[in-house]
Amino acid sequence: MLNDEAGAVTVALAGVVFAVLVLGIVIGGTGQVLAARFQAATAADAAALAAASATFRADPYEEAVRFAEANGAHLVSCECRPDRSWAPRIVETVTEVTVDVLGLGVRRIRARGRAEYVPLAVP
Repeated sequence: MLNDEAGAVTVALAGVVFAVLVLGIVIGGTGQVLAARFQAATAADAAALAAASATFRADPYEEAVRFAEANGAHLVSCECRPDRSWAPRIVETVTEVTVDVLGLGVRRIRARGRAEYVPLAVP
């Protein structure tokens, strides 16, 4: 009778270990996605801010690319035309971060950034 109980404990323990492993993979994957989303959002905001002020003096697209890459992302798009006027303008960017999520494979996480530039407000 003692052997039957030992076998049941082993099966139950194996089930608990399996559940803990699955839970660990889910939590790890969720953490990877959240970190990638934060990185993409940071890169999109940085690219938009850099491109916004560059619309007045330089090539805003190059600035957006530079800041997106400096933050570990790829610039997907930038609505940022050069404009030497004193009129306010809005720049919008989209960045992408590629992440290999545990158990799900490679995923692309995108984020949007937006910045307004008012040349007359700059000291």
